[in-house]
Amino acid sequence: MTAGFGRRPAIGIDARKARDYGIGTYTRGLVDALAALPDAAGARFTLFVRPGDEPLFGTLPPDFSLVPEKASGYSADELFRFGARIRGERLDLFHALHYVLPWRVGTASVVTIHDTIHLDFPADGVSPLRYPYARIMIRRALAAAAAVIAPTAAVARELEELSPAVAAKLETIPHGVPPPFRTGVPDEDVSRVRNRYAIAGRYALYLGGAKPHKNVRRVVEAFRAARVDGLELVLAGPTPAAPAPANGGVRRIGVVEESDLPALYRGAEFLLYPTLAEGF
Repeated sequence: MTAGFGRRPAIGIDARKARDYGIGTYTRGLVDALAALPDAAGARFTLFVRPGDEPLFGTLPPDFSLVPEKASGYSADELFRFGARIRGERLDLFHALHYVLPWRVGTASVVTIHDTIHLDFPADGVSPLRYPYARIMIRRALAAAAAVIAPTAAVARELEELSPAVAAKLETIPHGVPPPFRTGVPDEDVSRVRNRYAIAGRYALYLGGAKPHKNVRRVVEAFRAARVDGLELVLAGPTPAAPAPANGGVRRIGVVEESDLPALYRGAEFLLYPTLAEGF
């Protein structure tokens, strides 16, 4: 869809998950990259954000506006009221950054679907209704969107299996790597991060959550069985237990500041990544 004569294209982005882990990193990185594009000045961008998340986006060009949106994820509010809100913005394009595309957005839409993990690995304590809902919403997004983005060829194949007709409008666009992870990390930064999280010696690093496909329990069992002298296992991220002192060679440091991650990676002897499935 093109904007009317003399009017800049209006693009809306669902940035409500900016504080999440994987999708949040993607959201913030996408906005930063769009804001840096010279061509972006030819359009105006509306970011729908959760109230209070505005500081996550720092200083953006004047062509970007932040619109608070309270609709919670996986709800009727998200499908219907948010859809009406999007229509009211008179957009030329709407980009949904996860698989739920609100109802009747009133314009062409692009949907990024990062993975289909939740269809195969039910999470503990989550309503069993979530999985039929997810399958319905993914199929609907595949049918309704003008274009669909997948981060890898593997996810693209999974989406084609769910809906063969999507192949004609499916694009594979790999996730990017933020600049801090592409440059050297000074020794003093490594020392600072070690001190901040009370990591004294050599360590192996696990970074992730506690969902079943992350396989963290098996990592802990294997590490303790291996009994590597002088090596500690550091669990970073929203793992089941709160941060605790070293116990049996395993230390939980909880959620880590994003700015600390490059130094945490560099200081480790190696990274343990035992996940059973990932979109990227």
